[in-house]
Amino acid sequence: MVLNGISTKVNIVCAFLHNQSIVILQTNGQRTAKRLEQVIEIDRKLWTSDREWYNHRASLSARMLAWRVEEPAEKLQPETAAALLRMDPSSKLLNALETTEMQRCYQIAIYFVMYLHAINFNTAAPRVRSSIVTLQEKLSKMDLNLISSVCKCTLFNIFLAGAMATRGHWERGWFIRHLAIRFPDVQYMDDVYSMLVEFIDPFGIVFSVLEEIWEDVLKFRSALSIQSQTGHMDLYRGDIVRPVEQNRPITYSPDLSKPTDIVEKKEVTIEIGEEFD
Repeated sequence: MVLNGISTKVNIVCAFLHNQSIVILQTNGQRTAKRLEQVIEIDRKLWTSDREWYNHRASLSARMLAWRVEEPAEKLQPETAAALLRMDPSSKLLNALETTEMQRCYQIAIYFVMYLHAINFNTAAPRVRSSIVTLQEKLSKMDLNLISSVCKCTLFNIFLAGAMATRGHWERGWFIRHLAIRFPDVQYMDDVYSMLVEFIDPFGIVFSVLEEIWEDVLKFRSALSIQSQTGHMDLYRGDIVRPVEQNRPITYSPDLSKPTDIVEKKEVTIEIGEEFD
């Protein structure tokens, strides 16, 4: 949502869904005689779950990637580096080039999830197709044995997003193959969700898409005679969404007549894509 021409990553949908935690950041540039500026933001203090908060911020970052002119991998967002370290603390062992390339792949992946599941599930869209080419080229040049050992969660979600974005296209098998072979301990839908929830809000994903991908992974493993310790691989185990926390302060019927809290900030430069403390 935007007030007084200042752009922020909180759009009108977020303002309604999280109405109870919405605040107005009010800045007044005293030294430069700037006019009073007000920007809608979400108050971090009211989010009791760190993971839910980071899921939400990842979704907002993905929206920014969908809106901007540049390709998803071209310009790194300020929060991308922190997201990589949060998901895989051991990623600090990567060199500078490997870290940058993983961040670019991460941005492509969250763009895929946002565009396909929240805007238009059209895997033939030009930007989706061009981003798949970029993603596959970058991954093919990496030492995936090393990356999968230090960035397991991030890499899994990148391949998962790639499998989503290649539905109906020949590249799909390449992503399915890597999911099947490089992550043998991810066997059930519970396991898939436990990885996905560290990446982005799983409740924003169409479940049938995940189910279809994982059926393909299990079929690939079966064809290679890759078996679990029990000698078979079941599609389901227990509660499918058991690992997913549900502690978002969501307001389904916001009281729009209630005044919004105002938080005062001074001399703050607000830029597109910037996070607030």
